[in-house]
Amino acid sequence: MEPDLIATLALAAIGAASILAAFVALNAPLRDLMSRVVGVDAATKFYTRILVIGLVYLAIGVVLGSGVSMDKDHAFMSYVWHVGRNLDDLFGWLVGFLALYTILITIIVAAYRRRDQ
Repeated sequence: MEPDLIATLALAAIGAASILAAFVALNAPLRDLMSRVVGVDAATKFYTRILVIGLVYLAIGVVLGSGVSMDKDHAFMSYVWHVGRNLDDLFGWLVGFLALYTILITIIVAAYRRRDQ
């Protein structure tokens, strides 16, 4: 197997595991919050789907945008560092997306709570 392919697959596997971990950690509390505050099942499903779509597209974009193409004479650690640099991009985008998503959900919660008072 080509080292470029192995590095890309390693990045995809680690990225998918990171995205899955973020989703598992956020899904149940987010659904609970949205169902209590909004009370509309369609809205809860919509914002959960937005979270899933955003996380998946983020991971796909980083993995496909990384483009591992190195000379065949590079050492193994060169590929490890390349995957590490791309994981840095993935985690940076993940934190940014989650921050914007948190701001969006906070605004929605504040608006619905104000409406109910």
